[in-house]
Amino acid sequence: MTHQVIDNNIKLDSTSFVLRQNIRYIAVKLIPAFIISIVLTIVFFAFSGVLDRMVGTKLMYALPFLPFLYLTYRFYYHRSYRYEITQERIITKAGIFFISTVYQEMYRIEYYEKMQNILTQAIKTYNLRLDIREANTERTIFLEGISERYGDLPHVLRHFVQQAKLRYRAITLN
Repeated sequence: MTHQVIDNNIKLDSTSFVLRQNIRYIAVKLIPAFIISIVLTIVFFAFSGVLDRMVGTKLMYALPFLPFLYLTYRFYYHRSYRYEITQERIITKAGIFFISTVYQEMYRIEYYEKMQNILTQAIKTYNLRLDIREANTERTIFLEGISERYGDLPHVLRHFVQQAKLRYRAITLN
């Protein structure tokens, strides 16, 4: 089985590949937290004299950097998302300290939806929604921040799902 990480030169015709969230998508997703961090830092330094007299410790000057530490953590958390797609299953991994891994069989996927709002169109990314139907449950998997260069990913997934359904002789009852 071929396993390759997708970059600019690799086509989506292999039997296995790995996708990561686009860096522009992560940056756009973190803009609200970045703005809040800046506002909190400005407010803190505006009232630092009052707070210094109230508490009387220099440790208070470390507080404005806590939102930036949180932002750094969120950036690396989103960067840790990996979507490994094989002909048999989709493996989603995320996490820094505690890694979560979700395995989903390809033949259980029933519905695909490629979603782009105006912001994701501007940064040339999209999200892919996969609806999973099992015997008693329905789930949804989101593959977020996929670069538009890989726009044929839904077609590749559809091909993988059809092949897996033939292989497992899975039928869909309405």
